[in-house]
Amino acid sequence: MANKIQPDLKRSYEDFEPFCQWKRDNERDILEVHLEGFKKEQLRVQFNNSGILTITGEKPIDETKCSRFKKEINIAKDSDSNKIRAKLSRGVLLITIPKITSMSSKQAAVDPASAATEENIQAKENALSSGLRNAISSLKLSRKMALNVLVVAATFAIIGVGSYVSWKCLKPAPTDET
Repeated sequence: MANKIQPDLKRSYEDFEPFCQWKRDNERDILEVHLEGFKKEQLRVQFNNSGILTITGEKPIDETKCSRFKKEINIAKDSDSNKIRAKLSRGVLLITIPKITSMSSKQAAVDPASAATEENIQAKENALSSGLRNAISSLKLSRKMALNVLVVAATFAIIGVGSYVSWKCLKPAPTDET
């Protein structure tokens, strides 16, 4: 990544979730990832054998702070992974994912209803996994907040136990006055 921050300074990161929008047709899917202010050198697009497309980016905000993101997307099985292309233009990363045309046209000719159903299932799976990733991402963002809540809860617990012990120890013993 360009503009590396000096290694002797302590870095802090500001994670964010970029706005993404799909444009789909019979020949290709195009994912638009809005990344205003990012340069090509600050981005990485990778595709692995499990069918997951990973998009990451990091850019400096100031001398000690960086803005970063990580987005993982399951690619449809009818995609031609060898022809995936990415292009950054005017703050929008366009990722073109071509579909395998010979298989999809034969499948549509044989049974258009099953092809539509399979497409709906894939769309629902992508939406579900995207929603789950967004929830996990927001959980990661609130890790610092969770630590603060834990510290406050532990402090109250210690104060409560200390108050109870001091109340028990300082309470005068009952006397027999019979």
